[in-house]
Amino acid sequence: MLLLLVTAVVSAFLGERAGAAIIGAILAISVGLGFLNEYRAERAVEALHEEIRHDAPAIRDGSWSDVDVTELVPGDVVRLELGMIVPADLRILEATNLECDESVLTGEAEAVEKFPAPVAAGLAVADLSGRPEVR
Repeated sequence: MLLLLVTAVVSAFLGERAGAAIIGAILAISVGLGFLNEYRAERAVEALHEEIRHDAPAIRDGSWSDVDVTELVPGDVVRLELGMIVPADLRILEATNLECDESVLTGEAEAVEKFPAPVAAGLAVADLSGRPEVR
């Protein structure tokens, strides 16, 4: 796009007004089609996003019920089950052999084991696995 713009300006500067106009028209059409495609793609993604809902079992009013993940608030107790997507930033209260696939966040291919033990203060985000300190 930038090359076409520079070419149009140089053509106009050298007196080739017809060439500059043709290049400018091609540039305008290209920008317009790019914008239109981007707009359509964004609308399609929004439509798909509205169709997808994730629920998580959480305690509400003293009993377990499925809650839309967008309605989770700090302090909610959520139960994770095999194969679930972790619905929010959670503090683990109790776990047995819990492993999480964090490849989307970290790029690591292996699942990371998670523990309910408190983590030491001052750790980097990548080190917040909750692994109990070995003494």
